Amino acid sequence: MATAASDPDLRPFRPTLMRLVCIPLSAGIVIAFVVLAVAVTGVGWQPWHAWDMIWMIGIGVLLGGIGLRFGFVQAVPDAEGLTVRNVLRSRRLAWPQIIGASFNLPAGDPWVSLDLTDGTTVQVMGIQAADGARAQAEVRRLRELIARYG
Repeated sequence: MATAASDPDLRPFRPTLMRLVCIPLSAGIVIAFVVLAVAVTGVGWQPWHAWDMIWMIGIGVLLGGIGLRFGFVQAVPDAEGLTVRNVLRSRRLAWPQIIGASFNLPAGDPWVSLDLTDGTTVQVMGIQAADGARAQAEVRRLRELIARYG
């Protein structure tokens, strides 16, 4: 089985801009909620109790986790297929299932769509239009992988 170490074309597809924004933003959200929860407790606001502080920190961790999920979307190719990890769902596709990849920038598509043999499509958030020329190069690499292994 070919790996990314033996074949550089099999390196993961990851968005650059989204990672640069989401990962630090997620950390900032958690820190802000913790600081706010502790600050409100510190000023002695009467309706504010320890459970309120715990809930507020929990909400911050939840929002930070959601942001991290956006920051870690990717598509990981190997010789057998492509594992697509989007925000809500991960899916494993064998290369023969994938007919092609389309990136409709004039239509405003934010990421690549894979056309499958069963007539459905799968969105690949790991290649995003916001990355500009890099995204175009990545979709070309994905098409080459589909042609090679499919």
